[in-house]
Amino acid sequence: MADGTYQPKVYRKQGGDEFVIAAGGTLTLEAGASFVSAEPAVSSYSAKTAGASVDGSVFTTSTEVELGTYANAANAKLDFGAAGSVTGLGGAFCAELDLGPGTDSGTYTVFEGELIAPSGAATGTLTSFMRLGLSGAGAAAVDTAGYLLDIQGLTPNTGKLLRVGLSQAVTAVGSIRIKVGATDYYLPICASPALTS
Repeated sequence: MADGTYQPKVYRKQGGDEFVIAAGGTLTLEAGASFVSAEPAVSSYSAKTAGASVDGSVFTTSTEVELGTYANAANAKLDFGAAGSVTGLGGAFCAELDLGPGTDSGTYTVFEGELIAPSGAATGTLTSFMRLGLSGAGAAAVDTAGYLLDIQGLTPNTGKLLRVGLSQAVTAVGSIRIKVGATDYYLPICASPALTS
């Protein structure tokens, strides 16, 4: 750390391996530069102030120009290459929410997606709350054997999140396969907004 005359916002602590970006400091990577970390964790934040509103990590990309074929504020990628795999579950991005005895009020969700449209905003050729894309030379295998959703941990019963064994005639033009537990189900797709019974 520098002496009392000048306190830099970005510095390396003396006698240690810790690199610090102090409050108000900025780390800038110029074109062609990259940030490489041998550890998977970028940061860890512990909220200790009651009543505080907290964003553990914020990724903001601002632009006033038309960008290219894609733009992402953050991109999580898990690349197995030619020989990689997992023995359990592999996910490019994992969001976990741990509920506790104190979460008896408030609203909780594992994923919150907000689409913000200020006055005068345009919607381009296609705007949606979620876009799921399948691509790659082996996409046909996923198209044949894959699922839109894989939901585990539910017990079907009356009054539960999952209810099965009901019967309702609908006019559908197609379906999408999902897996709940070990069972395949099919969500009907209708050509009109209202179901016909």
